[in-house]
Amino acid sequence: MLAGSPDWELPNIYIYSVNNPSEGTIAKRRSYAELISYLTPPIENAGLYRGLATMKELIGNYRQETDEKERQRLFAAIEQHSGN
Repeated sequence: MLAGSPDWELPNIYIYSVNNPSEGTIAKRRSYAELISYLTPPIENAGLYRGLATMKELIGNYRQETDEKERQRLFAAIEQHSGN
């Protein structure tokens, strides 16, 4: 077949974003695309580093505490933990 002939077609190659699985699904539906490899990255809560998790807990305790002496102790712990 010759280039320009109605029977001669080049495949349309497009790299789809790995972090957007719906993009590949839409392409399959709209243009009969074939996905060769499409691994969705695992989704997991990364959480906080140990130091930040401790700081978050101290601040949360400080906010909820009603005893003034305990609040002062927590405030001092927050200051110490932050490096001030």
